[in-house]
Amino acid sequence: MNRIALSSLVIALASSCAVPYRSIHVPVSPQTSPSTDTIEVSGKKNRTRVFDFEIRQVDSGRQRGLAINLGPINLMDKTTQQRKFTIERGGAPFISNVNCVAVNKDAKGSFIAYYRHTYTCTSEGGFELSIDQPGSKEFTGTAKLGGVTLELASTRDFADGTTSGLSPCGFHFRRDGRWLATIEYYKQGKAYLAPDLSPEEKDAVLAAVVSISSTGRWFQQKPDGSVSYGL
Repeated sequence: MNRIALSSLVIALASSCAVPYRSIHVPVSPQTSPSTDTIEVSGKKNRTRVFDFEIRQVDSGRQRGLAINLGPINLMDKTTQQRKFTIERGGAPFISNVNCVAVNKDAKGSFIAYYRHTYTCTSEGGFELSIDQPGSKEFTGTAKLGGVTLELASTRDFADGTTSGLSPCGFHFRRDGRWLATIEYYKQGKAYLAPDLSPEEKDAVLAAVVSISSTGRWFQQKPDGSVSYGL
């Protein structure tokens, strides 16, 4: 094999390893065609856009707490970060002064120690979001806007039947057990919306989608900022 061919092979292999397979399992019948859009997250301010919803910038406070990794010695206990943003719809402010708190702390489950993430958001406009991590591979939560309450559950399942090594790789949104939406939890992931959403349901779903997606890969991180692969 000549040097050019070998270099091309190395680049191809590196590219395939660098980008995880991203096609989340969407729990709908084959007859259903969800509305889809790419979730764009960019820049240091985590500008986030999907469909006509957008967070132009996230104002993040300094991370507080103990998180030191010294090779074999891990001094990780708890970190907390305050976040604030405005959610826009169609280019105009829709939900202002959304205040969020992201907490990542050492925790223990029944058989394994893990880093427990909790993410809560509130606003004067009535939007609420709460996500907890009751187990090392499980995230659950709720989102509320107006008279709509959503149930959130994480997923690691891909469309080809495999399971991601990252937790979570996505979230499902349901209302009273009915599927409304699924998102891939990656930068440049996708959102899949049920075609029969009411306007109120769509607003609640997309407000939650941009709020979650604006965290980048935070739900996959340890307190020191490294990514928790292999969960």
